[in-house]
Amino acid sequence: MTKVLLVNTNIEKHPYPIPPLGICLLASYLKPHYELKIYDSVFDEGRSLKALVKTFQPDYIGFSIRNIDDVVADKEIFYMDRILSDFIRPVKAVTRVPVILGGSGFSVFPEELMEHTGADYGIVGDGEKVLLELLHRLDRDLPFGDLPQVLKKGRRMDPRQIPHNLLDYNSIPLSTIDQCIDFRPYRKRGVYSIQTKRGCALKCIYCTYPGIEGTNYRLREPDAIATEIEEATQRLGKVTFEFVDSTFNEPKGQAEVICRAIIKRKIRP
Repeated sequence: MTKVLLVNTNIEKHPYPIPPLGICLLASYLKPHYELKIYDSVFDEGRSLKALVKTFQPDYIGFSIRNIDDVVADKEIFYMDRILSDFIRPVKAVTRVPVILGGSGFSVFPEELMEHTGADYGIVGDGEKVLLELLHRLDRDLPFGDLPQVLKKGRRMDPRQIPHNLLDYNSIPLSTIDQCIDFRPYRKRGVYSIQTKRGCALKCIYCTYPGIEGTNYRLREPDAIATEIEEATQRLGKVTFEFVDSTFNEPKGQAEVICRAIIKRKIRP
């Protein structure tokens, strides 16, 4: 079976560490089709990545780029330098398999980051369905020029023209974050991330969400959200959940429906 390694490059732990929800959703979508491993760098910071690549010997490696910088004017951190030096270059030193970039940060600057990293492919926006299709075609040496979200080395792309309605959000299995990664370090001061929707219809001039997820709300079923919280609570006991939507209380009425679905379950740790 084809092997895929998904790498979370986020090492930021301030104000608290964030588990890699996006990669866990990717894994839940790809798992029936590929042998998967996730490398979570938040606490390891790249130290054991090369060893994992050597032992697992993946056929493809996907890097999720969450943050470009920290937008703190008086003490700016540019994360891409360390992502390149601690993750991408070390991996390229031990394997020649295709490197695929994705994630929210990548989706903001796809062409620039393809050039900066020398990656082979990139995916803008929702990654689940298109990554599965891209891997399928790469495995069979089939063309993929008709996949609008896929960027290849040397190919130009306008992220504003990317369609964001190609994926039925309710078709993605539950993330089960704690079963995808070692969740124990996050329990000390982290959270269990829950996404209830994608997209944002607001037009805040400073925000990148519409470009990453689209301008239309794509809502998860409230019962599925309650089920995810209930099952995670059964596995973990007492845990802090965080809704990581662009805006939890939009569209009007949706937050209330979700809260009522949670209350109805009478969830207790």
